[in-house]
Formats: sequence, C-alpha cells, structure tokens
Amino acid sequence: LTPIAEDLARVRAADTHEDIADLMSDPSMGVRRPVAPSIYIDAKENDTHTIYLSQSGLGLPNRNSYFVDGERAEAFRAGYVAFLTTMLSEAGVDNAAERAEAVMAFETALAEGHWEPVKRRNRALTYNKMTMDELAELAPGMPWARIFDNLGLSGETDLVLREMSAIDAAADVFAETSPEVMKDYLTVSLLSSNSAYLPKRIDD
Repeated sequence: LTPIAEDLARVRAADTHEDIADLMSDPSMGVRRPVAPSIYIDAKENDTHTIYLSQSGLGLPNRNSYFVDGERAEAFRAGYVAFLTTMLSEAGVDNAAERAEAVMAFETALAEGHWEPVKRRNRALTYNKMTMDELAELAPGMPWARIFDNLGLSGETDLVLREMSAIDAAADVFAETSPEVMKDYLTVSLLSSNSAYLPKRIDD
C-alpha cells in the first residue's frame, strides 16, 4: 500500500468528526463524502457561477440499491459487504467483517435520506438558494465553515442545495456516526479510488 501510505496514515490518525470532515473536504484525498460540493453556472443567474451541494457518499449506484427487495438485490448487497470486508482486510483492519457491516449501515442511513432519480430531475425542487448561515442552521450536523475553508470557498456567502432534505439528513447521519466507522468508510474509498496503483488483487 506504499502509494497511499501517507493518506492512509492520515485516515488512521483521525479522532474527531472535525478530523473526518477535514479528510472528506480535502480534494487531494479523492474520497467519498456524504455531500458533494461543485461549482457551476447558476441555473437562475446565468451570468455568474455558484456553489452547488448535492447528495452523495454511496458505494452502490443509488438509493434503491440499498432497499429494493428480492433475492437478486439481497445477493447484490451481500456482495458489496464482502467487497467492503476485503478492502478493510487488505488495509490491515482487525474484525474486518464486523466493521464492514458498520460501514454498510452508515451508507444505508445516508441512502435513506437520498432522493430517488425521478425527484432529482425536478428542476424546481433542486434549486434551493440560501446563505451559508442558513445552511448551518438547516443542517448543523456538519462543520460547514471548516469544510468550505478547506475547499478555498470561505469567502463565499451563497450556495444552492440540490436535494435539500437529503443534505439535512446527511448532516444528521454524519453527526450521529462514530469517527471510527467513518474512518473505515474512508479507508475503503481510499483503496478503491487508488486501486490502479495498488497490488493486482486489490484492483481485481
């Protein structure tokens, strides 16, 4: 794991929710995060750009992957937990299977708040402009000022939330989940996103 040794050490050293937020908002880490920021042309003010926040953070394709019934869906989810277990084992984590289940529970909690694809295509519902202060009041579970400072966006005052209730729910899940579980979540993401530079068994 030499190519990612320094980043993996940063993940292992994280102790607090603030530490986890720092890792998730560091673009150089390339890891998943419950809420994804992006810069794009403002949909209602076309002469300017703005910050958009979108639901994110799932390892499976979308919300339905975590909740749909049926043997095939259950086998799909079981395969994903096996993948999580393998990645944590490769990272040298103890009790990998148990901890993989905790990561799956974290992602499932995120997925519960996610909007389904049809709702996400509604342009009126996905344009919710507000100030940074209003975001902090709506979703206090995440340290937004710290996150935007890490991203070099601390001077901005406004932003647009795409899936407002999903972002509020993601902040709650973040606050309620232990840093240890989110460290494992980040470990899997780190190995997966860098798999091309790691041993073939991990890439496979």
